[in-house]
Amino acid sequence: MKSLDELYLLCRDEISKEYILEAIKCYKAGSYRSCIVATWIALVYDFIGKLQELSFNDNIAKALYLNIEDYRLKNNISGTLDFERNLLDTMKTKFELLSPPEYDALKRLNDDRNLCAHPSLRDEVMPFEATAEMARYHLRNVIEFVLSKPPVQGKAALGQVLKMIESSYYPKDSKMIEKAIIDSPLGRAKDNLKIKFLYTLIDKIMDESVEVKLKKKFVNTLPVFVRLNYELAEKRFISKGLKIQEPIDANKMYFYCAILIKVPDLLSHISNVDRIRVNEYLKTDSCVGVLKHFYKFEDYKAAVNIRLDNLECKDLVTFLQVHPINKYMEKVIDYFGKSSSWKSAAYNFLNYIIPLGHQFDKKQVNNILKAIIDNHQILESHGMTEYYMEFCKTLNDKTFELDIWKEFISKEVMPKEANEFILSKFRKLGNIK
Repeated sequence: MKSLDELYLLCRDEISKEYILEAIKCYKAGSYRSCIVATWIALVYDFIGKLQELSFNDNIAKALYLNIEDYRLKNNISGTLDFERNLLDTMKTKFELLSPPEYDALKRLNDDRNLCAHPSLRDEVMPFEATAEMARYHLRNVIEFVLSKPPVQGKAALGQVLKMIESSYYPKDSKMIEKAIIDSPLGRAKDNLKIKFLYTLIDKIMDESVEVKLKKKFVNTLPVFVRLNYELAEKRFISKGLKIQEPIDANKMYFYCAILIKVPDLLSHISNVDRIRVNEYLKTDSCVGVLKHFYKFEDYKAAVNIRLDNLECKDLVTFLQVHPINKYMEKVIDYFGKSSSWKSAAYNFLNYIIPLGHQFDKKQVNNILKAIIDNHQILESHGMTEYYMEFCKTLNDKTFELDIWKEFISKEVMPKEANEFILSKFRKLGNIK
């Protein structure tokens, strides 16, 4: 059970803190009737403060706030009483600040406040007597349900967060996204609103009418939000699985897989039918970005391998930079070795061999050098000269074998600085003096 001091610290607004502090002092002094009255007053003034914040962007809130100000300036007691009498209904229906259970609990506060604030006789001579349990119950409810929460919930809060994501200045970095979410109405939102936002994210990602640039923002937000609210997300979202909605096409499958990549725990909860669909998509239409991630999962490796067999060399290289599978590394080397012109040799060397330099083993490096030596279109390609040094620097020290490099250097195709670099490598390795 939280102490009163811990509850007090949950209050977000400094003015609300002042009002609730008075209620807490009454409670500690044993003045439980006064505590309940002060607690209700804190609730009223907190809502007025929220109306003032909302009035900048919400016309309904602005109109109600101006009415309250008018009541105050004109000393309109009747209008003020009507506002207070309808306060909880207004919070629940017009602004969705209260859930039905919270509304019922605060309705009891209002009833008890009326008993405490007005001459209410328990019997012929004794007034109504509030208890410590009753006072603490109301204190806790008002702080947890209202004073600790931001001024928007429901549709208004959801709309505000979506506008934040759609903004041109929404961050891309996950740490900055986390800060943005925490500072938004979602930071202290109720669970129902959080789940509603989570499913809204999914809908936006899968909605074909949403432009791709905006979808990427929603995709980046998804894992951050799930991480911040994992227990809730696991119980009410992940464990329920994620179904693919008809009609299905490659574009929809891409974003469905993007969701699975960002929230991998979903994979163990999708249906067998959707699991088959994912496998078929991976075999036929998936892009290299999806393949890179799904290769990590044993159930999908076979499908990824089938797709890799048919990838163009450019995409294959992108995949191999993450997963250097020997079979496909050798396929790239073979493709390079068959370069049919000086121009294609330089292009293939720059785009397919150099990016994988740090991944090649000794045998593969030897095969690359043999391919250069054996294919005159490669060996005599002046376009490759400027790339040799870059290639040499990418190689792991363990891949250098003296004999093949001596033969290669003897061909005199590398620039002087590249030759010196290789010779320094062998001196360092103790192979030559």
